Amino acid sequence: MMRCDSSKLSTSSETEGAEIVYLKDNVAIHPTQYAFERISGRLKLIKQGSALFMTWIPYKRQSTNVKLSEKDRNLYTIRAVPFADVRSIRRHTPALGWQYIIVVLSSGVHNANVPVWFCFFH
Repeated sequence: MMRCDSSKLSTSSETEGAEIVYLKDNVAIHPTQYAFERISGRLKLIKQGSALFMTWIPYKRQSTNVKLSEKDRNLYTIRAVPFADVRSIRRHTPALGWQYIIVVLSSGVHNANVPVWFCFFH
């Protein structure tokens, strides 16, 4: 899976000089094949200047049944990945079943060869 410690987006305030161009709640990331380990969060596309960034921040854990620790959940946090570092995005929208996208980063980016699976809930 992917972890990004990039601070290319202004850290003083996410909205200072930045515009949220897309926001989707209840977007889950799948670190494993097991549904009980999916982590729900918020996906944002943020424009700052001429650059576009993707972020995904997990929600706070509310269930004690979840086996992933907060440390593990934070490993999957995506902070300010520039779209220039995205190699491909594949969207799957079946007539029945879950919609999802797969994001693959360009080579040279941390864990670039490991795709990130997002599942959209309605």
